[in-house]
Amino acid sequence: MGAGSSPAPGTLVDSTFNSVADFRLPKSQILKKKAVFDALFADGKSAVFFPIKILWLENQPFGVAFIAPRRAFKKAHDRNRIKRLLREGYRLHKNLLDLHNKNIAVLFIYIGKKMPLWAEIDEAFKKMVQELPSKIEETQI
Repeated sequence: MGAGSSPAPGTLVDSTFNSVADFRLPKSQILKKKAVFDALFADGKSAVFFPIKILWLENQPFGVAFIAPRRAFKKAHDRNRIKRLLREGYRLHKNLLDLHNKNIAVLFIYIGKKMPLWAEIDEAFKKMVQELPSKIEETQI
């Protein structure tokens, strides 16, 4: 940021520490390759922060993906809403999770049986922020 320029859209300037928090989720960070998904389901480690299950696999290019099951939610607009909530939760908490600095592929799966409220998703991500780094460290040993 030069003199007189403003930060990029989707960023928040913290004047206390003069740092910029990036709340964007670009397409380059979204997992798309079938091989990575297959590896995640076959060899990935998991943790549950109800109503979200998270799968991760180290030594993969960084990326995230979001799944809402068709078995529980028949209508596409319901699944899309759930994935939108999961993306928003990740986007707002990704700086605290600090996964983007690692070679790790992450998959967020909604495992609840009813349509979630934003408060439920937000609580799950807040709990994840506190507990997930230690779970990832445990699996690396």
